[in-house]
Amino acid sequence: MSATKPLQAEPSERIAVLIDGENTQAALAERILEAIRGYGKITVCKLYGDFSQPNMKPWRNLINAHAIQTSHQNRAVPGKNATDIALTADAIELLLGDGNLSGFCIVSSDSDFTSLALRIRQKERWVIGVGRKQTPTAFVEACNHFIFVETLSEKPAVPVVVPAKAVSKQAQTPKTPSHPPLPEQLLIEAYRMLLSTGNQITVGLMGHALHQIDPAFNPKTYGFSQLSKLLRAIPHLFTFAPDGEHFRLIDSADQGAMSYNPYQ
Repeated sequence: MSATKPLQAEPSERIAVLIDGENTQAALAERILEAIRGYGKITVCKLYGDFSQPNMKPWRNLINAHAIQTSHQNRAVPGKNATDIALTADAIELLLGDGNLSGFCIVSSDSDFTSLALRIRQKERWVIGVGRKQTPTAFVEACNHFIFVETLSEKPAVPVVVPAKAVSKQAQTPKTPSHPPLPEQLLIEAYRMLLSTGNQITVGLMGHALHQIDPAFNPKTYGFSQLSKLLRAIPHLFTFAPDGEHFRLIDSADQGAMSYNPYQ
């Protein structure tokens, strides 16, 4: 197992999911777990928090539905976060005691888990973080990959039907969702990093390289559900082989450097 392995959907990968319930919305639980299952099989799923508090009440209906173990933490000592301490202690116990785990998922927006993520990676396990966009950069960068919950909660707007006479010319103009410019320089940097390794360049490896450079990278940020669709949207930079997985940068200086030509 390696902390730098490509994070791809592989059923053989075993994941421990540790959820900071006091720092995570219960309404997002199903979508968070669905996203994590894309990286492997969840063998441990544990929720931490003080269940006597009102903010933990929404979690109660989800525990049995998603087979979530719970760890109740009383707020006995003011200024001490018992939830963070318990989650970290369990993570270290799993890290040292369960050799079958491939990686961990820490669901929290709390920077206090930065050291934990780094410790896990030192033991050659990978780490996925899940949290809000305001999660401190230190924690985001400490993970192999970070999923922002805002990208999971985005839903297409429900169209509202109004009488034709009431529709103005301005209303007839469809609104285009606002997305940042496509990250062409980031994509080129990731491609050249892969090229220097001599590996056959695939979409999967490209995704891994992008997460190494920017753990928070997500094609949904730019309006694409998949990385391959984002790459195909820049035909002046990339061209795909017939197999749909291998691709190359349209740059004559790079073509001779490829040890494998999927076009032949």
